[in-house]
Amino acid sequence: MGRRFGGLILDFVGVLTSNMVEVIDLFEVRERLPAGRFLRAWASPEGQELYRRLELGEISQRDWNEGFGALLGIAPDNLMGRLLEDLFPAYDVMKAARDARAAGVRTAVLSNSLARPGDPYAAYDLAGNFDVVVLSADHGSASRTRRSSS
Repeated sequence: MGRRFGGLILDFVGVLTSNMVEVIDLFEVRERLPAGRFLRAWASPEGQELYRRLELGEISQRDWNEGFGALLGIAPDNLMGRLLEDLFPAYDVMKAARDARAAGVRTAVLSNSLARPGDPYAAYDLAGNFDVVVLSADHGSASRTRRSSS
């Protein structure tokens, strides 16, 4: 007899959604940014610190918009919303999660947070579709380790 699983834990971006690399590529085209500019800014010490603080809930999405907009040299207005414009549900994965849950498998989303005030999670009804939802900003923890200042 096959092995029976009691739980299914999924990440949000890139698992329950479209691929983030493609989302970033489309964002750069819309914003008329040179290819790779977003990821270079994200990988910089300043960009990493902004994301770390966002994921931990230490800063708001609005604060991230301001800081990351400055790194990219573009307007900060609704920057996260503009970035995520092409982020769409991965319907096949959402269906698999619903099917697993209907079969008695407990389901969870465990993810680093994109924070708020904009709510990138609203269209997914995470609380209604999963048994447990854990977003890093809600718990003050993130999957990355903090950089040492030494």
